[in-house]
Amino acid sequence: MFALLIAFIAPMLHAVSNILDARVSNFMFKTNSATIFYLGITNLFVLPFLLLLGGWDILYVPIGVWPILFVVALFEILYQVPYFKSLKKIDTSVVGAMFSLGKILLPVFAFVIVGEKLCFWQYIGFFIIIAATLFLNLKRGVTFQINFAFYLMFIASLMITLSTIFSKKALFEMNWLSFCFYYTILSDVILFLALLHPKFLKNIKKDFKVFKNNFLLLMLMEVVDRAAVLTGIFALSLLPVMVRAGISSTTPIFVLFYSFVLYKIFGSKFKEDLHSDEILKKIVCFFFIILGVVLTVYE
Repeated sequence: MFALLIAFIAPMLHAVSNILDARVSNFMFKTNSATIFYLGITNLFVLPFLLLLGGWDILYVPIGVWPILFVVALFEILYQVPYFKSLKKIDTSVVGAMFSLGKILLPVFAFVIVGEKLCFWQYIGFFIIIAATLFLNLKRGVTFQINFAFYLMFIASLMITLSTIFSKKALFEMNWLSFCFYYTILSDVILFLALLHPKFLKNIKKDFKVFKNNFLLLMLMEVVDRAAVLTGIFALSLLPVMVRAGISSTTPIFVLFYSFVLYKIFGSKFKEDLHSDEILKKIVCFFFIILGVVLTVYE
């Protein structure tokens, strides 16, 4: 029960992170490369806290885990390219829900890579989540909208799915704090190496003033995002991959709720369609997502 409660904290925090990401992506940085770089390097500030929490034991890493850590770090960078592009095209809550698209293959990956098997009703719940996510793309006239954002989010969610599976594999060999410490370092190393590309460096220089003027907001985003990531990885170390993935699918429900509250306070400053028909459709889809989560965590 403790692990399940911890697992639900992650989507609650990821929802805040998604809303802030959409705000930054649409109204702050001029390019996605600058968004990814400046949000990524703020991760460095969390390293001393991880070291403080884990002590010197955090520095131990089995040799065989390094390739897995590199793959996870690489996916954590690459998925952001289609993710931030999607945030410019569709509602934030729909983007959050579409992270479930790549999970279609999760049962196969989970079985092949980490040998994970669940009961029949857990698989049923998982596929209800997938179906509800796909239904979010239905427009009036029941026409399925396969747009560019759909493909972008399928790619992003597939990378996140693979990252989750490989993270679970690494967590069999090391503690969760060590995992977070080293994959964060590797992620930032990849970002700094990207500066060797002239176009990437040009975009970073162009938006440095934006980074400097909004440093406190970006640090707030870092606190929320790292808290979400850390709780998610801690939950992953305790739960089966598919159970944790099912719970993470509740993120768009929190996004919609937060967006509605923010709309009432600040007005239409966030990328979320809050017309009555869209809200009704999302509520119906989110109901089935909740049903799927209940079945997924059922044993």
